Amino acid sequence: MDDDDLDAFLAVARDDRREAPSHLLARVLADAHDLQPVSAPLSKPAPKRPDAFWFIRQWVPAGAFAGLATAALAGFWLGFAQPSALEWPGTQAPLDMVELIPSLDGWLTEG
Repeated sequence: MDDDDLDAFLAVARDDRREAPSHLLARVLADAHDLQPVSAPLSKPAPKRPDAFWFIRQWVPAGAFAGLATAALAGFWLGFAQPSALEWPGTQAPLDMVELIPSLDGWLTEG
């Protein structure tokens, strides 16, 4: 069988426009209807409880949240581990020797 024979065979099949018997179509449709999945009745989903970061997510854009968290951690680390190697410009006193926030003990003593 060569390509010309195959083309002739397919041309005959293409020209044959017979309809399927109606009882066959009815049986196919009935079987298809029986095989359809039965859906469960729709119900309302349970309301979600807001978590700890709900308020922050409402007001802070998603990309800024990572930057905000990084800045908070960096600020905490700089406050916790003070850089003691820095010196005040023009002096020889390191910054850990400079009293930037004096205590109230000097002001509260009598006399």
